[in-house]
Amino acid sequence: MMIVLACDCPNKAARLRQALERCGYNCPLGNVVAVDAAGKASHKPDILLVVLPNDYEQVEATIRRVRDAVDVPVLALGTRDPNLILCAVRAGANDFIDEAGDLQAEISTAVSRISTVGTGRGVAGRLHTIIAASGGCGRTLLATNLAVALAKANSRCALFDFDMGSGDVATVMDLKPLHSVADLCRNVDKLDHKMLEQSLVEHSSGVSVLAAPETWDAVSHVSVEGLETILRYGRTLFPAVVVDLNTFWLPEFMQLLRQSTTVFLLCRLDLSTIRNARRALEYFDRIHVNRDNVQLVAARTGRAKEIGANQAELVLGRAFDHAIPENASTANLCLNCGVPLIVESPSCSITKAVANIAKTANRGRNAAEAGASHNGHGALPVLEKMRALLGIGERGSALNPAS
Repeated sequence: MMIVLACDCPNKAARLRQALERCGYNCPLGNVVAVDAAGKASHKPDILLVVLPNDYEQVEATIRRVRDAVDVPVLALGTRDPNLILCAVRAGANDFIDEAGDLQAEISTAVSRISTVGTGRGVAGRLHTIIAASGGCGRTLLATNLAVALAKANSRCALFDFDMGSGDVATVMDLKPLHSVADLCRNVDKLDHKMLEQSLVEHSSGVSVLAAPETWDAVSHVSVEGLETILRYGRTLFPAVVVDLNTFWLPEFMQLLRQSTTVFLLCRLDLSTIRNARRALEYFDRIHVNRDNVQLVAARTGRAKEIGANQAELVLGRAFDHAIPENASTANLCLNCGVPLIVESPSCSITKAVANIAKTANRGRNAAEAGASHNGHGALPVLEKMRALLGIGERGSALNPAS
C-alpha cells in the first residue's frame, strides 16, 4: 500500500514516516510533499495523509483543496479537538489521526476503517481472514463454506488461498486452477483487475478462487507488494473476500490482519490449542489489530474429554463468539468428494453454524452500505464518524456458543 504524506513540517514528516514504516506502509522520502502540492505526487497513492495547519480557520480550506485534487481516501492528522475533527470530516476527510496519540496504533486503526468503509468509488469489499490456533481446527472447511454462504447472500464472493506451503482450497472444491498467487506476485508490475479476474477459477456456487502456489519452489515468488495488490483489486471486484491463511504470524501477513474487516480465529477446546489462541490474541495486540474485529470460534466442539468452553474463556480472557460442532463423518465426506457442506448437507450442524457466522459477516457489510448511501463520499455520516473518532458508541455484544 502506497501512502503520500502531505506535510509542511520536516520534523513531523520524519516522525510520521517512521510510524508508517513500523506499520509496514510504504512511504519513501519521495512520497513526502508540501500540503499545497498534495495532488502532484509522481505516483497515485492508495491513501493521502495530510497534516493539518495549526490555524483552525485554514483546516476546511486545506481539506477541500486536497479533496478536489485527489480521488483517494484522505487521512487528516491534527490535535484531538472535537471542533477540528468535525471541520476536517465535513470538508471531506475520510478519517482523523490524533497527533499526540500512539501514531502506530492510530494509523493502523484509521487505515483499517478506511479499507472497510471505502470512498466515493463505492464501499470496499469486506475482508474476512480465517486463521487457526493450531492444525486440525477446520480452517479450510470454514473458509470454503463461509465463502459459499457469502456468495449466496451477495451473488458472488472471492476466496484467496494464502496457505502458501500446503494450500488445498482448490482441491477440496474440486477445481483445477491454471494460475496461483505466486503467478500474480511474479507479475506484480503488470497486475490489474483484468489479470486478477483471469487468474481466478469459478466454482458453481458463485465463489471465485485464487489458488495457493502449486509447488513449494513457487512460494519464493510471493511478495508483500504482490499480496497487498491482490487484496486491493480483489476488494474492488467483490463484495466480500475470504482469505484462508495459515502462517498468520509471519511479517508479510501483518498488514492483511490489520486491514481485515473480521479475523476468525479457530480454537479447539484442548490445552495446546487454547494456549496458542492466547498467544495469537497477544500477538494481535502487539501489531495493533483491532480486537473488535477478531471473532473467536470454538472449533470441533462436543468431542469427548474436551476442556469446557467456560474454562477456555477464562484462560483466553474473552468469550467465544461462535461455535462449530464436531461432525467428522459429514465433513470428511464432503472434503474428499470436493463438494462444500453448504451445498451437499444444508441441514447438518456444521452448515448451520457457518450460516450463523455468515450472518455476522453480512451484518457489517449492510451497515457500511447504509452509511455510504447517506454520504456522497461513501463515508459514515458525520455524526457517526465523530462518535467513532472520539471513542463514543455502543459495542456489539458477543455471541456465546452453546455448551
